[in-house]
Amino acid sequence: MTVTAASTSSKTASAPGRRRLADAEGVLAVLAQASNPLRAREVVGLLGLDAVDANINALRTRLERLAKAGQAHRSGRGLYTVGAGRPGAAG
Repeated sequence: MTVTAASTSSKTASAPGRRRLADAEGVLAVLAQASNPLRAREVVGLLGLDAVDANINALRTRLERLAKAGQAHRSGRGLYTVGAGRPGAAG
């Protein structure tokens, strides 16, 4: 059997029914607009996503990664704000 470009491109494309939870810029925009630190559950709601455990846990992971990269700040247990160098950051 010969593999063609058409057959391999469908495997590399993302699944049509699958949607990314929330991109980093969207999450950071929500944090920047907030007047207080937010929890993952609150960010999920503000992004208009269903507040189910899978979404909350995925967003919590994204917030942790953004904090590790310095784009977000963990101000308390489970509480996040936008990082110091980002627009909308306090201080």
